[in-house]
Amino acid sequence: MRFAIFCLLSSLLVSALGLKSQQDHPPRPHGDFVQFQGTNGPHAGIIVGSHPDRKGNYNIIPTAPASHQQPGKIVVHNDRIVKAHASDIVRKPQYSSPYIASSIARGHRYRAPSVSKATGAVRGSSRYKAAEALAGLKESGGRKRQ
Repeated sequence: MRFAIFCLLSSLLVSALGLKSQQDHPPRPHGDFVQFQGTNGPHAGIIVGSHPDRKGNYNIIPTAPASHQQPGKIVVHNDRIVKAHASDIVRKPQYSSPYIASSIARGHRYRAPSVSKATGAVRGSSRYKAAEALAGLKESGGRKRQ
C-alpha cells in the first residue's frame, strides 16, 4: 500500500515539474518590440523571426525615431536589418506586431535589406546589467557595495 501511494505521489510530482518547465520557456519573439544600442544611442525596433541565429543574434527591423512617427502608425525602416545579440537587447513583449514583422519578412525574400550590427548592449539588457555590476565590484575593490 505504501508503495502504491509513493508511486502515485511521485507521478504527480513529476508531472507537476514537467508542466512547470514547459511554462518557463520564453514566448517566441517574432514581432516583439525591442530596444537595441545604435551608433548614437538606444533605438527601437521589431524582431523578425522566432529564433536567433547560431551566434545568438536576432534580426531587428529598426523603427523610425519618435519624432518621425505618425499617430496610430508605426514607421519602420523595412530596407534595413540590425543584428543584435539576445543579451544586448531589451524585449518589450507587451508590445508586439507579428503582422508587421511577417509582412516585412515576406518583402525581404524579394529585396534583401542592408544588414548592420548593434554597437553593444543597451541600458537595461542583461549584458549591460552584468557590466554595470562588474564595474561596481571593481570600484569597491572587489567588495560588495552597501
